This record gives sequence, C-alpha cells and structure tokens, in this order.
Amino acid sequence: MDYRRAGNDVMETEVLTASPAKLRRMTVEFALRNVNQAIEQAAAYGGVQKSEATLNLRDALTELLGGIRPSEESLSKQVADMYVFLLQWLTAAELDGDREKLVDIGRVLEIELDTWNQVVTTTISESSYRSAGGDDDSLDSICFDA
Repeated sequence: MDYRRAGNDVMETEVLTASPAKLRRMTVEFALRNVNQAIEQAAAYGGVQKSEATLNLRDALTELLGGIRPSEESLSKQVADMYVFLLQWLTAAELDGDREKLVDIGRVLEIELDTWNQVVTTTISESSYRSAGGDDDSLDSICFDA
C-alpha cells in the first residue's frame, strides 16, 4: 500500500468537504508550518533566504488576503491591512535576512490560528445546536472571508 497516496487522498477529501472556516484555518496552519520551517532554515544558514518555505508562506498569505471581501467595514480593512503588512514584512525579511521578522510573522499567525480555531469550534457547536432543533441565528453574520 502506498501510504503517501493514502495520505494525499485523506487530505483531498478533507479539503473538498471542509467548511469555509475550516479551509481558512487550514490555510493559516499551512502558513504557520512554512514560517516555522523558514525560521529553522534561517537559523541553520545564518539568515533568511528565499526558499520553498518562504514561497509557500507568501502563497498562503496571498490566499488569505484574497479571501477577504472588499468592504467599507473596519474589520475587513484591518484584516486586509494585516495581511498586506505580513507580506511586506516577509519581503523585508528576505531582503535583509532578518530572522526576527519571520518570528514576528509567526506570532501573528499563531493568534490568527487561535481565532480560526475558535470560529470553527463555535460553528460546529452552532451546527449541532441547530440540528438538535435550536433556532439561534447568531452565527449567520460571521463572514468567513475575513
């Protein structure tokens, strides 16, 4: 049995069946894995270098930024600004080799992951409540794109 193929099948199924909130969380997790890998590489090589990890991190941050609906709402603008800043900070880290900038990006992504973990947990709880006959619509206003 090809275990790598089986693992890919499981991941593919998870992505195809995930809610928007879970997909967002998975993207943040991917970004966090890559920033941590880039931090390790920077420690080993004496500075940040462009690598597969930094390219994957940039792709994930771009995906997260692209998932925000344009809006006049303050929260959407703040979240978009945060991702723009993280992309600029990543570029600065690559240009000057500053590992601490990657550490800063990792700290922000940890907070973002915690936020999306809470959203997913709340969404699952709300879904269970509704399937049990509850009528609370409090989560209907959550925008999973921001």
